[in-house]
Amino acid sequence: MNWELYSYVVGSKYRRKVMLGLDVERTPSQLARRTGISTSHVSRVLGELELKGLVKCLVPKTKVGRVYALVREGRAVYGKLRRSEDTTV
Repeated sequence: MNWELYSYVVGSKYRRKVMLGLDVERTPSQLARRTGISTSHVSRVLGELELKGLVKCLVPKTKVGRVYALVREGRAVYGKLRRSEDTTV
């Protein structure tokens, strides 16, 4: 796993929530409802995560109803996030 990418994600509560919300493919609106973050912030975060190579837009040519999914590196970061969220100290 790329620890720099993991560190990038955990450095922001919005990035962390959006990544954890992508357990299955979702639109920004679905993620906004699931995470409690505004749709505009979710869209911005998804763009950042896509530039980092963690998520991919599955329908990039459409303007409304874009669907996002984790890519391989994103799934690795997601797994580590889930494990760290599940552990209690």
